[in-house]
Amino acid sequence: MNDNDIEETQDDLPQESELESLQGRAKLMGIKHHPNMGVDKLRKLVTAKLEGEALDSDEDEDEEELEAADPVPATKGRGETARQKKDRLDQSRAILIKKSKALVRIRLTCMNPAKTDWHGEIYTVQNRSVGTIRKFVPFNAENGWHVPQMMLDFLKEKKCQVFHTVTRNGVKVRQGKLVPEFAIEILPPLTQKELDQIATRQAAQGEMED
Repeated sequence: MNDNDIEETQDDLPQESELESLQGRAKLMGIKHHPNMGVDKLRKLVTAKLEGEALDSDEDEDEEELEAADPVPATKGRGETARQKKDRLDQSRAILIKKSKALVRIRLTCMNPAKTDWHGEIYTVQNRSVGTIRKFVPFNAENGWHVPQMMLDFLKEKKCQVFHTVTRNGVKVRQGKLVPEFAIEILPPLTQKELDQIATRQAAQGEMED
């Protein structure tokens, strides 16, 4: 076998791409990254790790989350510039914030036995894109209560533990299980007339308290 044959044989072998090489190095170095992260970003993380710089992973994760739930379609093909991508992600973030903060009128009934005497509770929800939302929500509000969509999603997922008696081998024992903490009734938006009535009633109540 001559040198030309050796070169041709080596050329025929599968070559590891830069992305695959970077992914392997990131794994060995313990760098957490999104599996679909591009070459440029992954190279930057690996280089920062080698040089002992702080990794700006929160920004990368935030961008990856926006990419995954992006309501604004990306430019087709490979012609999207960095500026276009930034504008698109900014637009996506604005849409996401608007949807997350959109008010929904609900009536919240607490099913948690430990909160039987509670009249309501303060809830705090947050994420990187929207920020923090903190709001008091009353239980069993007669006219309902407006909460942001992001908080409503949180309330739907909230669980509490309740106990019931079961018999095991002839012995009664208390057993706990997780159940939804709230029964949530989605109410239609208030009409302008209803809003005016509530405003008048609240104003009158304020005068009485003064």
